[in-house]
Amino acid sequence: MKPQPCFPILVSRHSRSSPGRLVGVALALALLLPGSGRLAHGQTPAAPPGRAAAPPAGAEVLLEGDVVNPLRQAYPIAVPELTAGAALQPTAAEAVRILRKDLEISGHFKQIPPATFFFDWAKEGMSAASIHFPHWLATGAQGLVRGELTSDGGQVLLTLRFFQVDRGVEVDIGFVPRPVAADAVNREVHRFVNLLIKFFTGTPGIFGSSIAVVTVSGKGNKVVSLLDLDGRTLAAVSRADTLNLLPSWAAGGGALLYTSYAHGNPDLMLHPLGSKAPTPISHHAGLNVGGASSPRGGMIALTLSKDGNSEIYLISGSDGSVVQRLTDNWATDTSPTWSPDGSRIAFVSDRAGSPQIYVMNADGSGVSRLTYQGNYNTTPDWSPKGDKIAFTARDERYVFDIFTVKVATGEIERLTQDMGHNEEPSYSPDGNYIVFSSSRNGSNKLYVMTADGLHQTQLTEAGGFFTPAWGPAPKL
Repeated sequence: MKPQPCFPILVSRHSRSSPGRLVGVALALALLLPGSGRLAHGQTPAAPPGRAAAPPAGAEVLLEGDVVNPLRQAYPIAVPELTAGAALQPTAAEAVRILRKDLEISGHFKQIPPATFFFDWAKEGMSAASIHFPHWLATGAQGLVRGELTSDGGQVLLTLRFFQVDRGVEVDIGFVPRPVAADAVNREVHRFVNLLIKFFTGTPGIFGSSIAVVTVSGKGNKVVSLLDLDGRTLAAVSRADTLNLLPSWAAGGGALLYTSYAHGNPDLMLHPLGSKAPTPISHHAGLNVGGASSPRGGMIALTLSKDGNSEIYLISGSDGSVVQRLTDNWATDTSPTWSPDGSRIAFVSDRAGSPQIYVMNADGSGVSRLTYQGNYNTTPDWSPKGDKIAFTARDERYVFDIFTVKVATGEIERLTQDMGHNEEPSYSPDGNYIVFSSSRNGSNKLYVMTADGLHQTQLTEAGGFFTPAWGPAPKL
């Protein structure tokens, strides 16, 4: 009998690579802990109301039909270099790099290659009257961004303007230049792009938000760091002389949660941003991993093994005291993620014999299995829109890819394929994008894709990035 597939190939979007490896750090840690409840075959639970029952053991699990890729309409836009004096040229070059990167990540724009600018655009000014729009229209551009950087009393002033080429007019998108320090120009660029996206979509962009991520230090330890959405490292948060894992954002976005071995045990740390002194908020013997703050504030869901098995608990967000044990099962329960309204928690459990995604109420009641396809589903992240959960799954070729599952129906969609291992998805604060780790170009780098998976952009140039966690919406 041929081996049964974990996941069928749905649609050829991306490439396959080398044999897979284990994902889901919290699950792996839980399974390695002595006495934590090893993988075993148990009775398959009943299907949730309104969903077909799980297929019988040994049955081949298939998804019917292919995913049809809709055409993404991208707005053709030209972004020439900024005008700046000699002293400000390096700052201007970095600003236009970030501007182009933001537009690329957004998925809303198709940038006209600067090599196709066949005329001397630098002779044009910053007003509609000084721009020869027929030249820009001949390049294929429908939009144009012109900018200049000037000195302003020890600070710099970034002026950016958007023009509709096909109409020959400047459009006021609400961007008002303001003097800033030279190292804050990137925030001004993000603010402009967010307003430009709002002009086209009605919703501001998410540029200027930060991503918490684990990086590998020179000595092989793992460090929790913050990245800007343009891929630059903003700051290391945790110590670099120990193992730090699984960052997430505390309620309000002013602090990070992560598991650290700084004191010899996998303790959950609460680390206010800007502080060098994290607080061990949960330090029971054994695992204290996968901390996730409730959107309502006050509570943190996490996995503890203090009672001999890996279970999900609620603890106080202020002092770490145990409020409630949410799961009580022989299996390993881990990786909690909250619904955006804080009423439910999705998590990973192997209680049916393999890691699957389950959902329960915030008080631990009403547990139901959500995924029935595939035999290794981990790292769930609940969309801020509330309708879907993104997760990592292993397919029949032992390659890890990212999928989503609709909470209401259990319908699954594959977002990555044919490009190495893709793991550990985390939604943007508006639910329109997903950041993830991918080995498609060598060592694990971060990528950002639109939430439908159709537009994917490499975020970091270097490798060694794991378990990203997207922070709150920017305050620009």
